[in-house]
Amino acid sequence: MNHVATIEADRSVSPQQRFRDELTRMADQFVAALPEHIKPERFQRIVLTAVLSDPALLKADRKSLLESAMRAAQDGLMPDKREGAFVVFNTKIGKDDRGKDVYGNAVQWMPMIGGIIKKMHQSGEIAMVTAKVVYGGDIFRAWVDDDGEHVNYEQAEHPDFETIRQVFALAKTKDGAVYVETLTPRDIEKIRSVSRSKDKGPWATWWEEMAKKSAIRRLAKRLPLSADMHDLIQRDNDLYDLSQAPDPRPSLQQRLQVAKLAAPGPSDDVEGFDAAHVTRETAALTGEPASGQTEDNSQSSDTPADDNGSDGKSPSPESTVAADLSEPADEADEEEDAPASEQEKPSNGSAAASSSEPTRTRADCIKAFMTTATDPDLDVAGRRDLLEQMKDWWKADLPNDLDFVKACLSTAEKVAKGELGAEAARKYLEGLL
Repeated sequence: MNHVATIEADRSVSPQQRFRDELTRMADQFVAALPEHIKPERFQRIVLTAVLSDPALLKADRKSLLESAMRAAQDGLMPDKREGAFVVFNTKIGKDDRGKDVYGNAVQWMPMIGGIIKKMHQSGEIAMVTAKVVYGGDIFRAWVDDDGEHVNYEQAEHPDFETIRQVFALAKTKDGAVYVETLTPRDIEKIRSVSRSKDKGPWATWWEEMAKKSAIRRLAKRLPLSADMHDLIQRDNDLYDLSQAPDPRPSLQQRLQVAKLAAPGPSDDVEGFDAAHVTRETAALTGEPASGQTEDNSQSSDTPADDNGSDGKSPSPESTVAADLSEPADEADEEEDAPASEQEKPSNGSAAASSSEPTRTRADCIKAFMTTATDPDLDVAGRRDLLEQMKDWWKADLPNDLDFVKACLSTAEKVAKGELGAEAARKYLEGLL
């Protein structure tokens, strides 16, 4: 009879009351885990408020919930959604009677950026630490020089909160050293994409806070912090499935392939420098004859002075191809398509070819920059990175048109950032031809 009464009493206890009783029974453990400046009664009250305000926590695995509360006590942080929070995620919680994995909702303790910064200040090693989201209209620049890492940041009076440009974290140690870590929106997206709760919880409701925390976590790897502090920062690693991490950022190989398709160059299938191209460019810059031409002149001392052969006839097609093996394939094709009178002219004095080359190359320069500036497969940061690399390539291809290359770069950057229309930019650049 007493056993039946006990069962009925247990059924009448609500989940909220049952959790209160479990929290009360853990009071001595909280006292042992909490730092001296935090009263156990206050900590238990905040834990209870956090759990009762989120029904999903009461429905989740109870053991993981109580363990998360204990970890919060050990960290000396409050689960008030400023210093930290309890997060529900789906995971394996055990096995059934047949040995199969059983999945369900578990609870993870997640220190938030407010709590991490608080603990960093309490460590005694950090003089100042902060993290900010850079919106449209804000002034921001991060750079490194001989004096160390630097940031220039000023929030706009009316920021464009719809445009997120960067997220950065800055820390200054007691000895005066400054550490900076910047993340682009695609970096943040990569981190969010591997979260087990990427579409709910903190990432859905506090995106900016999670983004700043991501920058702090990345920065903390370089800071002189204690092992306990590093453990705190890595506390929520279980929330990320790194084995399934997609990388939305194009790889270096992909970016170079895009640039290769956009910019004209030698048609060799072998990667590396094109010897003929380097020879021609060196000769153009120094005013000295190309090495291939010098060899031809030295060989002519052993042969008749007539370049067309001893019999005075035009060279055969086979000999023409053999003589042009040192030239790139695209130039050989142009010579084959040219009229016979032009093919008979000496190659080292081709004034007609040099007079038409600047217009063709500058037009191709415009096409390459505009193709990259409007590439739908790259985000704004990716387009700007690739444009910056293309600048050096085109400076080498157009050594006498550096101002034109600079104009193509600045105009293409405006197109990439959406400040200028592609058609208007193209017409402006074509007017410079």
